[in-house]
Amino acid sequence: MERTQVVEALRESEEKHRRLFETINLGVVYHATDGTITSANPAAEKILGLSIDQMKGRSPINPRWRIIKQDGTEVPATDHPAMIALRTGQTVGPVIRGVFHPDKNAYIWLCLTVISLFPQGERTPFRAYSTFEDVTERILAEEALRDASDRISFHVNNSPLAVIEWEQGRYIKSWSKQAEAMFGWSAQEVVGKNWYDFDFIHPEDEKIVVAQTRRLVDGTDDFNVIKNRNLHKNGSVLHCHWYNSPLRDESGNIVSIFSQVADVTELNKTMAELVTAKEQTEAATLAKSEFLANMSHEIRTPLNGVLGMLQLIQTSKDLTEVETYAEMGIRAGQRLTSLLGDILDLSRIEAGRMPIASNPFALADIFTALAETFSPMTSSKGVPLVIMPSPEIPAEVIGDIVRVRQILFNLVGNAMKFSDQGEVLVEVSTLLPHPSGMVRLLFIVSDTGIGIPDEKVDQICAPFAQVSEDFTRTHQGAGLGLAIALKLVDAMGGTLAFDSTEGQGTSVFLVLPFSIPEQSAIPLTATPSPKNAESTGSLQLLLVEDDEICRFSAQSTLEKMGHQIVTANNGAEALQALRETSFDCVLMDVQMDVLDGVEATRRIRSGNSGALDTQVPVIAMTAYAMTGDRERFLEAGMNDYIAKPVQLEELKKALERVAEKLGMDGGH
Repeated sequence: MERTQVVEALRESEEKHRRLFETINLGVVYHATDGTITSANPAAEKILGLSIDQMKGRSPINPRWRIIKQDGTEVPATDHPAMIALRTGQTVGPVIRGVFHPDKNAYIWLCLTVISLFPQGERTPFRAYSTFEDVTERILAEEALRDASDRISFHVNNSPLAVIEWEQGRYIKSWSKQAEAMFGWSAQEVVGKNWYDFDFIHPEDEKIVVAQTRRLVDGTDDFNVIKNRNLHKNGSVLHCHWYNSPLRDESGNIVSIFSQVADVTELNKTMAELVTAKEQTEAATLAKSEFLANMSHEIRTPLNGVLGMLQLIQTSKDLTEVETYAEMGIRAGQRLTSLLGDILDLSRIEAGRMPIASNPFALADIFTALAETFSPMTSSKGVPLVIMPSPEIPAEVIGDIVRVRQILFNLVGNAMKFSDQGEVLVEVSTLLPHPSGMVRLLFIVSDTGIGIPDEKVDQICAPFAQVSEDFTRTHQGAGLGLAIALKLVDAMGGTLAFDSTEGQGTSVFLVLPFSIPEQSAIPLTATPSPKNAESTGSLQLLLVEDDEICRFSAQSTLEKMGHQIVTANNGAEALQALRETSFDCVLMDVQMDVLDGVEATRRIRSGNSGALDTQVPVIAMTAYAMTGDRERFLEAGMNDYIAKPVQLEELKKALERVAEKLGMDGGH
């Protein structure tokens, strides 16, 4: 009876094992002592894609049964988990191995465990069985996750932005290489810290950072951009843009905040520079418009005077009126010429082409010239000009008398122009010597005029600057005089300062350094008086001018001076005239059609033009009056230079020099 029960129990056990063996989802394969497969369950057939008949008798040693590791390397037959288990008697696994699936034509991944079975009381296994499951999807998912993680890490590490993760929006969880480079702190120094734990946020920006971060934490914002200043480890200030997005759990609670940070310090600097450049451009455009409007007014006014007087002369038959009109027209023309001269002076100074002379001169000569020049204005306005030199100033100094006179004439002229009552006072005294040993003179030009508003004092020496900027301007001027004066003062190593009270007057303080001449070295000869027109004698002149009016004006003027004139319209006609006649001098315009004056002069000097006299004096008489023009024309072979509009005295002096060179003494 007992035996029957044992048999029945064994049968039931085997039946349970069989049902489990056939229905379990795990693949199960039994191995004999040599590793060959003796049986396999249906799950194993399904997982491996092989029938039991295809598997029975198959050994891991069979070359067709290839197993690989996750790194792709093949597992030797002797290292098959079943062979290891049978050889050692130990359980092997679980391990991940890949086997080829014939239907899928690809390897699948198995999580495999091999257990050894021993006879009762024996230590040597008589067989083993393997259990396994298909984990291909899990392995591929893990690989995809690793790949995604690697790609994210690559992009984070190579991103130009710093990447920072804040756990719970408060503590630094990760700190990228770019964050280290941008802010100066290493990840080791800051991970686990709150931004309050080190000097990271600019104190003035903490409130806005806290407020904007709170909106991410409480769910108000799903994303935001915070623009604030951060502090570098070295204490320098960085302007940053933070691009922040929160990560939440299923309950909506904050897990972390992911931040990408751009350093826009240089961008902000560039933008500020662009704004400044834009403002400067707009200011320059406005200044240009104001300048053009002012220049138009300043040029048209005297030009209108010239043309108006000429029109009156044209219609007048009274010689007295004609003389008056001519004098007024000449004054208007001189004013226009003075304006152009100021513009050219400013151009020369800014180009560094305004040399400062160094010659002995008497200060008294300048004081006399000031008194004589402004005498008519003091009489007409009833504003006296008082010149008070200190007894201690030297009688003579070494410097540039022309430029000193130009500066003082400008300062005194402004003082007279803007004063309708009181007086204009010029004081001159000595200061402590310059370290170089030069004497320093202080010139103070004071007036009782309208004064300068406080906001205009710093701008008054800017080119084209005017105290009054509207149409009610009561005083003429292009605003160039003080700009030129300041540049001349700088070139001479001096200083210029203003003290003014609006409505009460202005004092200008001019300090200039001078050397003192040795008395024995100062020539005592009197200055020779200039020759008059008659002393020049009659010259045979060739006038080359393409403008009909200029040609007529010059010819008439020269003929009234007693000279013989032949005219030519261009350089080609001039060369032809020089081939036919010998002249004492050529008055040559520069810009002409057919052949210009510079090229005509070069051909005369070359000796290949057929001119009878290749060394005939040539005087440039031209409207080219910019910096360097004189030197350019002299280098081309011209002997002298007169700028248009031609001043009669300059023309006389140039012809006197020609007469002296020719050795003439009262006649040709």
